[in-house]
Amino acid sequence: ALEIANKITHMVFDKTGTLTKGQPEVQTFEITKGVKDENFIKDVIFSIESQSHHPLAEAITDFLNGSKKLEVTSFTDVSGKGVKATAESHKIVIGNQKFIEDEGIKIDTPIESLSNDKRQAGETISFVALNGKVVATIGITDPIKEESKSLIEKLKRSNIRTIMLTGDNETTARAVANSIGIDEVLAEVLPGQKADKIKELQQKSDKNIIAMVGDG
Repeated sequence: ALEIANKITHMVFDKTGTLTKGQPEVQTFEITKGVKDENFIKDVIFSIESQSHHPLAEAITDFLNGSKKLEVTSFTDVSGKGVKATAESHKIVIGNQKFIEDEGIKIDTPIESLSNDKRQAGETISFVALNGKVVATIGITDPIKEESKSLIEKLKRSNIRTIMLTGDNETTARAVANSIGIDEVLAEVLPGQKADKIKELQQKSDKNIIAMVGDG
């Protein structure tokens, strides 16, 4: 690895915990218009996210600290997508847009439009669905490490192409990448797909020497 390090042409970075601090915080919390029992929704989200050890789940439970813990059954954690469970006889799905849609749940246009605006500000959006209907959205940000921007600038001066590889939504990922000067974004990549993406970059040219930084 040391012998070929001076020949690197592309540097690939994970986003969370590599370019960012890995300390996500809830930035916005919106209950969908028309939902009456806001406290119950908060209790449900808190109860289900308490079952997960994902950094985003921890950010949500910190934000909703003080909510009531309800009994949760049939808890399922789907890697890179979200969680689903039953609480108080209600079916709950919490996760990214693809996960919600894969579960056959429709995201109304006003909710999707508002979510896109938040993504352009660099927020990662989690949707909360109760019995097949979106009842809340949660916008989470993760501060960028102070040294990330200067590091990317140094790599560019060395003619090394920089790439960010993330499971996050493309709009959110591009907002983060643009703020630190990353050349290319590979977004919405599940954890199990990251190694394949590296192989694809390697196979594009015999001259490509790829370095990967992160725990992805």
